[in-house]
Order: sequence, then structure tokens, then C-alpha cells
Amino acid sequence: MKKTLLSFIVAAVLLLLPSFIYAQGTESEQVVNRNQHGNDSLLNIIKPDSPNSLKAEIYSNISYRTYDLDTSIKYANLALECCDEDYPKRDSLLAFNYNNLAFAYYMKDESRKALQYRLKSASIYKKHSDKRREAGTFIHIGNCYLDLNIKDSVFYYYNKALVLLTELQDTIFLIESYNNLGQIYQSMELYDNAVKNYQKALDYAIAKKSKTNMACCYCYLGTVISLQSDTLIDLAIENLTKSVRMFESNESVKHYDIEDKHYAYYSLADAYIKAAELSNKKAYADSCYKYIQKASIYYLSVGSIANYVSCRYCYVKYLFFYKKYRDALAELLRLDKYKTEDRSTSSIATHYRYLYLVYSNLGDYKNALKFHEKYMEYQMAYVNDSTLNSIKDAEVERTHLLDSVNHHYETQRIEAEHQNELHQKQLQTRLLMCIAVIIIMFGVVFFFFYKTTRENIEMGLRQRMLETERSLLRTQMNPHFIFNALNSVQSFITSNNQLDAVRFLSKFAKLMRMILDHSMQQFVPLSNEMASLGLYIDLEKARFNNRFNYRIDVDGNIDEELLNVPPMLIQPFVENAILHGLMHKAEGGLIVISITDNGDKTLTCQITDNGVGRKAAAEIEKGEKAHKSVGMQLTRERLQDLNRKTKSELSYTITDLEDANGNALGTQVTIVMPVQV
Repeated sequence: MKKTLLSFIVAAVLLLLPSFIYAQGTESEQVVNRNQHGNDSLLNIIKPDSPNSLKAEIYSNISYRTYDLDTSIKYANLALECCDEDYPKRDSLLAFNYNNLAFAYYMKDESRKALQYRLKSASIYKKHSDKRREAGTFIHIGNCYLDLNIKDSVFYYYNKALVLLTELQDTIFLIESYNNLGQIYQSMELYDNAVKNYQKALDYAIAKKSKTNMACCYCYLGTVISLQSDTLIDLAIENLTKSVRMFESNESVKHYDIEDKHYAYYSLADAYIKAAELSNKKAYADSCYKYIQKASIYYLSVGSIANYVSCRYCYVKYLFFYKKYRDALAELLRLDKYKTEDRSTSSIATHYRYLYLVYSNLGDYKNALKFHEKYMEYQMAYVNDSTLNSIKDAEVERTHLLDSVNHHYETQRIEAEHQNELHQKQLQTRLLMCIAVIIIMFGVVFFFFYKTTRENIEMGLRQRMLETERSLLRTQMNPHFIFNALNSVQSFITSNNQLDAVRFLSKFAKLMRMILDHSMQQFVPLSNEMASLGLYIDLEKARFNNRFNYRIDVDGNIDEELLNVPPMLIQPFVENAILHGLMHKAEGGLIVISITDNGDKTLTCQITDNGVGRKAAAEIEKGEKAHKSVGMQLTRERLQDLNRKTKSELSYTITDLEDANGNALGTQVTIVMPVQV
């Protein structure tokens, strides 16, 4: 009973475990979490009648846990065989085991097989829109292509990963990805592209405020800048110095960052000696020494012979700078034992080149010639090896492309179906948007057409109303003036002065004809207006027995025939001057009318009388029947109308004239009126 219960609990845990592993199973976790113990106990859970779902879960777990790569491959394949079509977690288990197989084959240096399984898992993640895992898989695919030396595919999948990671804002993964791309470009000697990618990684590291990542990025950036151009060596030193200082000040540097720290030491030392050679400054060479020693000690302690030898060659360059050729020879002879220990052909060629140079500087030309010949031998071998490797890489690429073409076609077919579905949805959405835009555009056009039409109608109505108002104002002026003139005729008739009455009527008739002509026009020549005004004043002067005189002064610069003014605009003010100013004065009344040109399409008319003034007139007329000044009211309305039409500031002002003691001297009216040419 206890054994059955225990088996049930273990089985339940195992059913949940792969889902957790699937969510957490990154490449580094696969290395760390593998456990070689317990496989037998897991296999004991499986019975002959156990469902395939339980078998698939257990086989997946064993494949993931084991360190043995062949065992991992075996159980991953068994798990795939047990993944039934109707199992709800089928896609999850498929992707999980595809990744197990890809990891195992990648560690076995079978990158082509690893690539096939990574592509399969990527298609599952795409199907389920799992962008984070899809991006991570694209990075692994890029790494497989890198091992296969297919650079175009490396960049293609790295860039696809970067698009997704940027969308997800996965900063740490973005930093690693941009640094990887930078290193690939650097290995291809495309230094400008390498700098751009290292700089992007640095920008993300700064935004993340991760000192360790910033230190690594400054190191990579400084290294590639030193390779990019001799003129940028100071900038390279600046970046490498930042890297070293950050590594040394950061107490939380992890063990896997120590190698980057010492790589920064080596790169900074190499940059210093390069700067010393270019500028011949000993300060640079002195700075090189301490960093090269730190890097050398570390690489020797961890058994990294190739890196250690590279550091010592940097030290040899340091000795060359100080012309310590015998010390350089001793160092090279000491390194001679490392020539065959995991050394490339190019590295051995470099070793013989330094020996040739040091013997040449020591004057030992026999040995110099000897090592120069060895240097040329290995250099030619390096060139031949490189050519042969290029041919082999091309063959590998061709074979791989032939093997994976079917898988690519299938992936493209699935993607094409998915894209076609998305395209149809996008077409529907765009069609609806186009219809909506057309409706909105028609609505906007109709609205503006309706608004413009309505504004034109309203403007026409306002124009007709203004014209009607102006005509009404003019017609109101005519009977007002006629009434005053007929009063004068009446006064002559009652006084039995027939000759004066006839003269008066003659002038009156002439004035009526002018008024009738002027009433049909908005503007009349200034000469006609002055003539009609003179006739009016003559009639008023005759009516009041010549008790006053008048004078009209027009500026000599004004062409009275050329300038046109609104008719009957001055007359009401002259009427007020006569009736309220001069008629209350016993004798000696005078009205002076002066016209001047303002030069801005306006004239100024001043009407000055020496009457009793407005205050005295108001006192005298108190108690009498008030005379309602219809002409003044109409004039104000006409000026307002002219202001609206001409958009000008037309007005009139009335000024009381007084002497030093405050005694009234008369009244002055100033009118600013428009003119037309």
C-alpha cells in the first residue's frame, strides 16, 4: 500500500515537472541542472499499461537530467515517439525534446543536426506566439550557423532575435546578442559594423545600470576601436580604461566575468604599446607593463596557453620599444617550448617573425635569415590552410543547404499560410478603414461646402442689408435738409421780399438737384460736395439775414476733382454750428471749414465756429422745445457703417474752444472721413 502511494506521488510530480522545466529550460540551466542520479527509479514507474503521456513526461525528464549526451539523445527520441496527437501538452513536449536533442548534438559538434531541431522548436514557439523562447531559439540557430561558417544566416537569425527582444525589452539578452554580433563582425574584420553593435550593447547596459555588462561592453568596444584605426588609439585606451576600472571597483564580479576582466587587461596593455609605438611616448609603454603582467599570470594559472602566449608577445613588443633586444630574445626562447602546445600555424609564424626581428636587431644575420625562412614557411602554410578551410567551409555549406532545404520549404509553407491568414485579416481591416476614411472625407467636404455656401449666403444678405441701410440713411438725410431749406423759403415769403425769395428758390432748386444726384451715389467728387455745402450755407446765411460769414479752405495739394468723399457727411456739423453756436450770438459769427489730406486714404475736415459754445447754448435752449439732432444721429450711424466697410478707424471729435480764463471762444469739430480715387 505504501509503495503504491509513493509511486502515485512520484508520478504526479513528474507530470508537472516537464512543464516547469519547459518554462525554465535555458541553455545554461540545462548544463547546471542535469542530474545523473535517479534515472532508474524514474524508469521503474513505467508499467506495461502506462499511458504514452506518462512515458513521454518521464523520458523527457531523463533526457534533460542526464550528463551523458548519447543517453540524452536516446530518451529525447523515445519521448518524441510517445507524444500522441491527442495529448494536450504535445507541442510543449515536442519543443522541449527538440531543444534537448539540439543541445546534445551541438555539444557533440554536430551543428547541422542541432540546427534541424532548433528550427523545429522555433516553428512551435512561433505557432504559440511565444516570442521570448522564439527569440532565444533564433540565437541558438545563429550559433549553429556560425559553427557552420554560414555568415549570412547567422546575421539573419540574430537580427530576427533582436527584433523580438527589442519588442519584449529583454535587456540582458539584447546586450549578449549585440556583443555576439559585434564579435562576429570583428572576426570578419568589419570593424565599423562591430563598433555599431558593441555601442548598442553598451547603451542597453548603461540603461540597465549593470556595471559588469558595462565593463564588458567598454572592453569589446575599446578592443575593436584599436583595430579599426591607428588614429583612434586614444579613444580605444579611454574605453578600455573605463572597462578595467569598472571591473576592479565592482565587488560582485562573477567567476565567469573574470576572464573578461583579464581580457580587458590584455587589450588595454596591447593598446598602450601600440600607442607608444605610434607616439614614441614612454608613459604609454610603462602603463602597458603592469596590465600585461596581470593578464599573463591569470592565463598561465588557468592553463590558457594560447592567451598566455599572446600576452607574452605583447611583452616582447614592450621590450622592442625600449630596444631591450636581448631580454626580448630570452623571452622568445622561453616561449619556444609552447610552439607545439595547441598553437595555430599563424601563431607559430608570428613566433618565428619575432625571432627573425630580434636577431636582425642584434646583428646576428645568420640566425635572422634562418628564422625569416621559417617564418615564410609557416606563413605560406597558414595561407594554404586558410584557402583549404574556405573550400571545406563552402562544401559544408552546400551539403547543409541540400539537407535542410526540405525543412525550410515546410517552414516557409507554414509561415506562408499564417501570413496569408494575417494578410486576409489585414485586407479586411484596411477595406473597413478605407470605407471609414472615405465616409469621413465626404462628410468633411460636405461640411465645408455647406459651411462655405451658408457663409456666402449670409455674407450676401449682410451686404444687401448694409446697402439698404446706407440707402435708407441717405434718404433720411434728404427730407431733413429739405425741411430746413423750406423754412428759409417760408421766412422770405412772409417778409414780402420777392427778389430774395426768387434768388433763394433758384439756389434751393440747384441744391435739390445736387442732393438728388448725390443720394444715388456712395461717394461723390470733393468739388461737388464743397459746392453743395456752399449752397447750403448760403441759404442758411440768407435765411438768418447774413448774421454770419463762412470760409472753406481746401489744401492746395488736394485735387478736388480726383478725390471722392461720402456725400452729406459734413452738413449736419455745419448745421449744428449755425443753429446752436452762431444764432445765439448777436453778430460777427464766422464758420471756417478746412480740408487737409492725411495721406492714408483719409481726409481731415475741421469745422470751427466762434459761437457761444456748447455750455452757453445748452443754458439758452433750456426750457425751449428741444431740437432733436437727427442729422448728427444719422452721421454717427453712417460713420459706423463706413468703418465696417473700409475696416478703418473713422470718427469725429468735438472740442470746446476757451481762452486762458475759461471763457468760451466757440466750438471745433474734427472729422476723419474716407476717400476714393
